[in-house]
Amino acid sequence: MVLPMHPLSMESCQLFQYDDGFNMIDWDTLTRKNDNSDYAKEVKMAEALTDSIIYINNFACIFVPSDIIKSEIETIMDEEGIPIDIRPNIFVQPIWFNYSKPF
Repeated sequence: MVLPMHPLSMESCQLFQYDDGFNMIDWDTLTRKNDNSDYAKEVKMAEALTDSIIYINNFACIFVPSDIIKSEIETIMDEEGIPIDIRPNIFVQPIWFNYSKPF
């Protein structure tokens, strides 16, 4: 299922079958850099949802808010023997996270 933009920006929150929803995404806006308009922000929060398990080896990377969190996640992944690229400070704003400790 796909939400082609943030659900609160739509008149009614409607999930679409994958192909239909994927085609409804405004890809020009989604891939445009430095567009901070309200519309662009809503489009860039499109989501694909599934009720299936997505295993960690299917992820290209994990984005984290800071180098401190990167280090913590690297420790966990190393302990579990999971190789994955962890990228701090990319398209992430600290306000998006509700941590009890500073990062």
